[in-house]
Amino acid sequence: MEKMSFWESLTISFQPRAYRKIVSQPFARSFRYLALFLVLLSAVLSLKYTLVLRQGMKQANEWINANLPGKISKMLPGEIKIENGQVSTSAKEPFVRQWDFGEEGRKEKFAFVIDTTGKIRTLDDYPYGLLLTGHKLIFKNARPGGTAEIKEQDLSEVKLFVLKRGDEEQGEIAVLTSEGKTFSVTYENIERWRKAISRLLPLLAAPFFIYYLIVKLVHLFFFSLTSLVINDLTKAGLNYENLLNIGIFALIPPITLSLLFQVAGETVPFVPLLYILVYLIFLIMGIKGSKMTGSVKMTESS
Repeated sequence: MEKMSFWESLTISFQPRAYRKIVSQPFARSFRYLALFLVLLSAVLSLKYTLVLRQGMKQANEWINANLPGKISKMLPGEIKIENGQVSTSAKEPFVRQWDFGEEGRKEKFAFVIDTTGKIRTLDDYPYGLLLTGHKLIFKNARPGGTAEIKEQDLSEVKLFVLKRGDEEQGEIAVLTSEGKTFSVTYENIERWRKAISRLLPLLAAPFFIYYLIVKLVHLFFFSLTSLVINDLTKAGLNYENLLNIGIFALIPPITLSLLFQVAGETVPFVPLLYILVYLIFLIMGIKGSKMTGSVKMTESS
């Protein structure tokens, strides 16, 4: 068969009646097409999340530079220690601090609470927050729709962790001690880490590609069972390799739809169901459009 370019194959993916042009091509060719499409997909997602994360890190760095200098003594206790799972602090308890974050007009309060006395056991009064109790670390976040997400971390396995206020005259924010090692967190360090992470963010394309390649191959072979049923019901007369070729090309429209939702940042209900529905429509139409005629079957068998 005459080889088609990537863009020709991409056009055919959205024309199920044209799947007859690719139904008999070697599976390896269809697989290469899927791999190239996923490379493109991964590059787009990597670009999107690189821009989002860079903007988020920039805003976080601006917040740190605007809010921490000269205020660390008010925001952090002199010392927080976790030794053999037991939390202690030099501050008067309950220690509660709240900070505003978010855009203008949509400000939210984040609470940082330390209470080893048991007076405060939950973060019910705060939409976002971090609570350090005598033996646990509790984190609360608000999900879209207003529901709360609460995670608890048991600290029993922590041998030694100490957080102290840094020397602001030396540009220190905090001094951390863990497993016998001490490290100073400074404004200079944070800016250096931000730049280093920002340069590495485009490499997100690699894990995106690996993840989607594995997931889409699982989808392909899972739905190949459905293809066999459709092939039998429509009496299309296609073999398993033909069905895998059609399955690959039918994957592209729902993947593209899902990609558009992600890039636009839109939350659409029942996306998995919509994905399956679109895939099945293209799969059924592709199999019916690629139905083997009697002469073609005789040619293939000979």
